[in-house]
Amino acid sequence: MIHYIKMILSVTANVTRNTTINLQKKKTSSESELLIFNALCSLFTCLALVIACGGIHPVSAFTLLLSVIYGAALVTAYQTLILAMKEGPMSYTILIATCGMIIPTLFGTIVYREPVTVFQLIGFILMPVGFYFGANPKKSDKINAKWVKYVFLCFFASGIQGVLQKVMIRSDYSNENGMFLLSAFFLSAVLLTVMYFINKDKAKEGKDFAKKYYTSVIVGIADAFQHKVNTVLSGVLPSMICYPVINGGGIAGATIVSVLVFKEKLDKMQRLGFLLCVVSIILMCIV
Repeated sequence: MIHYIKMILSVTANVTRNTTINLQKKKTSSESELLIFNALCSLFTCLALVIACGGIHPVSAFTLLLSVIYGAALVTAYQTLILAMKEGPMSYTILIATCGMIIPTLFGTIVYREPVTVFQLIGFILMPVGFYFGANPKKSDKINAKWVKYVFLCFFASGIQGVLQKVMIRSDYSNENGMFLLSAFFLSAVLLTVMYFINKDKAKEGKDFAKKYYTSVIVGIADAFQHKVNTVLSGVLPSMICYPVINGGGIAGATIVSVLVFKEKLDKMQRLGFLLCVVSIILMCIV
């Protein structure tokens, strides 16, 4: 029961993160501003993880190697998501990026031979269908080669994070999972900062710097919490439950917030998508 409570808390952190980013969009429009924002988010995630881990501790070469790959995946997912949204339809981009959870789900089921029930399999198939209707893509949405490249890089980068969490928590170095995340987000912050200084189109930052980027504190703390909890959950829950439910729950939660907070109206297709996501989550929790 405690694992499902943690899962709900992780979903809540994910919804908080995405809602905050949605509020931030108007403040950070240029690429350089997004790089600053993402770098700050990673930095505050590091600070939150230092507190959660009770300081900085030495790690094994195995953990360090995984953290480097994880950090690179974080940066890739951050930037390719933004680039894909610039090149093509946002609805399809979010749809495919969210479906990255398929990678760690199949990985855990095949590699670690985790059991799967018929109900969970039905739920797993229903969830991407729900994502599709929820995204409500339009036939008029234009797709080009650059968009395809960026969106599938984002899909893979998002999925590989779940795989690395599973490998880390199932290894002999699972007690280093906090430092694994801390090292990864530190690398992410460094890479994003370097990318900012390389970027030619730098935004001019004035006295309103803190006012513009204060939301990075909220996102950073939420990221630290959900990544830490998700890493632990990946070791105690079957992949068929852990990744789809957390991702699907995040989409369902974001939908509720968009209606209640942002007063967005859902059409029939989006309502159907929301319903399918809820049904798929219920089915995947049946063991």
